[in-house]
Amino acid sequence: MLQHPVFRADPLQAIANHLRATLPPPPARPQAVGGSKQQKQQQQQKKKKKKKEEEKQNHCAAGGGGDGMQE
Repeated sequence: MLQHPVFRADPLQAIANHLRATLPPPPARPQAVGGSKQQKQQQQQKKKKKKKEEEKQNHCAAGGGGDGMQE
C-alpha cells in the first residue's frame, strides 16, 4: 500500500477514496416533524388559537366581576 503511486501522490485523498468505495452508505435520516410548509402553518395556527383561548380564560377569570376572592 505504501508503494502504491496514488497513495504516494496524495495519501489523504487515497484513504478518502478507499473509504468511500468500501463503507456502506449512511442510513437515511428520518424527515423532520412538520417538514412541509403546510404542516408548519397548521402548527402556527394551532398555537395562535390556543394562546387566544388561554388569554380569553385568563381575562374572564381576572375581570369576572371582582378579584376572584369571596368575603
